[in-house]
Amino acid sequence: MNENKMSVLEVPVDHRLRNIIRKLIKLNEAPSNLNSLSNHSERLRELSQSMRSRGRFISEGEVEFACYLAEPAVPGGIVVALRQPSPSQVYDIPVDDIIKKCKTLRVLQELAEFFSLPFDKLSIFDAFPFITEQKHNQNDIDHSESHTTFHEMILEKQPRVILSGWASWPFRDFPTKSLQKLAIGALFPSRTIYYHGLTLSVVNMPHPSYYVNFCPTESCFRQLQILEFAQACGLVWGTWQEEAWMADLRGRCRDRARFLINSKFDLSIIFICANGEDECNSSDEAFITERLTETLTQLEPLHDGVRYSFSSKAQIVDHLSKTNVLKLCSDASLILQRVDAIIKDGLKWVECDKASKTFIYSWYDRRWPAIRESPELVVAGLRGIYAHSCFDQIPIVDLPPLAQQIESCIINFAKKINLTWISYGENGFKPDWEGQASAFFHSAKGIEDAMDEIPDNNRVLKKHQDRLVIMENNVQTPFRVNNQEIKVEHTVTGEDVDSDSLTEGLRKLDI
Repeated sequence: MNENKMSVLEVPVDHRLRNIIRKLIKLNEAPSNLNSLSNHSERLRELSQSMRSRGRFISEGEVEFACYLAEPAVPGGIVVALRQPSPSQVYDIPVDDIIKKCKTLRVLQELAEFFSLPFDKLSIFDAFPFITEQKHNQNDIDHSESHTTFHEMILEKQPRVILSGWASWPFRDFPTKSLQKLAIGALFPSRTIYYHGLTLSVVNMPHPSYYVNFCPTESCFRQLQILEFAQACGLVWGTWQEEAWMADLRGRCRDRARFLINSKFDLSIIFICANGEDECNSSDEAFITERLTETLTQLEPLHDGVRYSFSSKAQIVDHLSKTNVLKLCSDASLILQRVDAIIKDGLKWVECDKASKTFIYSWYDRRWPAIRESPELVVAGLRGIYAHSCFDQIPIVDLPPLAQQIESCIINFAKKINLTWISYGENGFKPDWEGQASAFFHSAKGIEDAMDEIPDNNRVLKKHQDRLVIMENNVQTPFRVNNQEIKVEHTVTGEDVDSDSLTEGLRKLDI
């Protein structure tokens, strides 16, 4: 993993998880001392022969690919348990091409590589090998034998951890019932289970297909996937420790999944694609348009509220978490990618254009009213609603390190989003959706990077003439020095304020 990247699945990694991931990467990169072998892949070959004897067609390519996914042929490690192979999968092409054509496998490969875990060291089992029917029947001998083979492979492989992304109601009474996934965001009652003589851990994960095919604009499920993959690696190495924010993320994902199921959009989120391409029907365009409008409407006042001065890092983390600003920025990035892919023209394109312009004009007006007074560009072909020099008018204020870095991220976002509009003359502008998606992504990533890299938001005052800035709408509470409360008053103008009284208070405390 590139240290500067710290993003995967098209979202920036939560800063609170990054040090955990760095330690796991070092452990994953350590040489393995395993010398024993596991013969679990041979169970798949035996199953294919048995099913063929009953008249089911299973190509040799499918068998070899299933065996490839089930490797390595050593005990222990992580097993990712999926439900079954896709009925549209093609097996008469190279292995790398099969993976590229399957979104679920691409996600798992991307995650494994991000965690410095070679993809061929990650065992992937189907709970129903070679079964492509969506409805399972325990009285069907093929279905029953297929699932029994999965059970036998687990016993043979003896994994330390199972990442469970499968469930089948008709097989709820089979020996494998303790391995079935739970609802999104739920935790298994016990971290360790005893499975027919084995001691192992089961981690509940969202199936990748859920967020890449059915909910591609919901970033929280991708964050959950990163978290649970990290948990699986941590349990393998015996280093995993739960933290309070993790339960909060799982709860938010659970609530969001429940909302999507119950909302009027529950059918719209299922993208109907033709011929394996991302060509979605008109209902998808309507859903994406409404998602963009809703997200930008929520985000605009919250994004404006990202103004910090002397708040502690804990207060900043709390504010970002409560407002969901970074999640909404990531959502906007994913939504805009869909807009770029499926909405080419027509009424929905106009509505998306309006939603984006409304966000930008309103946000600029709240944050930097002087920019709105600048003349708009009208020269055809030039990028920017406003001349880029307008942003030089943004006052540079002296802030503590973390607040300063976050403010820089906000200003950089303002510059980037301005350049995503291309003038075609007479006050007309055409949006660059891909550029806007990138701007929102880097806004979220920049703030996550700042939270990761800067230990706190403190500043020690050494000179009497130092001046402090308390920004309007700041998240601010009194703080204590030597158990004496020092109050920092809010300003109503957002202008620089003299800190003589605060400085004097600190001096009296010999600081």
